[in-house]
Amino acid sequence: MSKLTVRKEIRATFGASKWRKQDHDVPLVFRLSNAMARFYLEEEIRPTKSGIIVFPRVRLELVFDPAPSDVIRGLARKGSAGAPTAEYIYEAYLESHVRFEALLYSAGKVRDLIHSGGP
Repeated sequence: MSKLTVRKEIRATFGASKWRKQDHDVPLVFRLSNAMARFYLEEEIRPTKSGIIVFPRVRLELVFDPAPSDVIRGLARKGSAGAPTAEYIYEAYLESHVRFEALLYSAGKVRDLIHSGGP
């Protein structure tokens, strides 16, 4: 069985307090219906006020382990023949996005979330 990892940068801006430098190495992990999602919050390089850290980028890793053989084969297909594989990966991306936002709004108490591209 093969393992497939898909990485995507997400641009979303939100503030977080009490975030330590070493926290950037530990991903937020969600078990999805067909994959594992890992969110890495990129370290803020600009100075902040009042201890609030603003994350302009989030790196998402979708890990399909084991990846279905038809998905692996579909990666090499072009045009509409590759559509089922693209849909399979996109479903995991969308599910991970929904869960991440729910966590931000609930546990993270984020009031405003700014999207820049993508769902």
